[in-house]
Amino acid sequence: LNGTILTFTSLPPSIEKTKLTDGKKVGKKVKLSATFEDPTPAAVYLATIDWGDGTVTSGEVELKLNHEVAQVTVKKEDHVYGAPGDYTVTLTLQADGRTLVVAMGTVEVRS
Repeated sequence: LNGTILTFTSLPPSIEKTKLTDGKKVGKKVKLSATFEDPTPAAVYLATIDWGDGTVTSGEVELKLNHEVAQVTVKKEDHVYGAPGDYTVTLTLQADGRTLVVAMGTVEVRS
């Protein structure tokens, strides 16, 4: 490889599936789950969920390797809202100190 420069680029994870329940009433559980694929697997993934009402929680993460691609699943997490309104829910996936994916959705909570 005389005179050839090789550059390796890390590809970002892709969102495969997200699910956020909507139309719930105050005091009822709103559920969130998500699945991502990461072509450059990390040893540890962290998921953080900002529920849009001042509550931030950690999501339970399951990791599987499939042909050297990480399949990362954020298990069904839930939250109960105390007031009606439209809330923006933000899911952040991190690995090795880097933010890999941010997914956002809106949930409507009725009285």
